[in-house]
Amino acid sequence: MIEVKSLLTMEISKPILSTYNPAVRTYNILTEFMHDNCVPNQIGKNLCMWIDQDGILGEIDCVYPRVTYSEKCPITSIKHRVRGIPKLKVVSLDAEIFVQHYLSGFITWIAENKEITHEITMGSIKFFTSEKELVGILSENTQAISN
Repeated sequence: MIEVKSLLTMEISKPILSTYNPAVRTYNILTEFMHDNCVPNQIGKNLCMWIDQDGILGEIDCVYPRVTYSEKCPITSIKHRVRGIPKLKVVSLDAEIFVQHYLSGFITWIAENKEITHEITMGSIKFFTSEKELVGILSENTQAISN
């Protein structure tokens, strides 16, 4: 389980890079906050999240995830939408990871069968939460890359 501890109400200064490599089924999100002090957290079998000492996401790599064609949590139930930078805390490393192709990007599902109550927009990605629990991350404008 990943918890959203708090929210910085500021905008990011650089675009977020989101890529998908179909040859090796790798999904990647890279933010301006990725640096040498970010700590890798292996979530489930397929997801690695680099988070800095303040809880800010640096990068996500998802390798050979299970692909789903349906929402694991209904996106239509969102009650609160805000802009900002979420501060995250990894509470548990156990999770069943799914990726869903969505419009021009993808959603990395970290939980399923939860009611999405909040959407936090940070540049071109959206964090979906059920209260304080992070359940999914939508990355828009994903670039397909090849070897």
